[in-house]
Amino acid sequence: MRFRSYSLDGKLGLAVRTEDGWRGLNEGALAWPGSLDQIVREGSYEDAFLALSKGDLIDMARVASDLPFRHAGKVLCVGLNYADHVSE
Repeated sequence: MRFRSYSLDGKLGLAVRTEDGWRGLNEGALAWPGSLDQIVREGSYEDAFLALSKGDLIDMARVASDLPFRHAGKVLCVGLNYADHVSE
């Protein structure tokens, strides 16, 4: 399951990757599942995926990427070469 935050014409949006491309909704839409912060906090991934996958197809080349999390407390990143560094 892949989520992506974006902005288009000054409106925030959230999209999910589906079999036919990225589908999503803009903030304020009737079926808006909430921000990615809310979805993670509530654990409502499946509900959010279902709502967003019924949204419009989003051409990611025409939108601006937005912050995935607006209120992140802590962020942990692990590089793809983590195992190489552990063995050093």
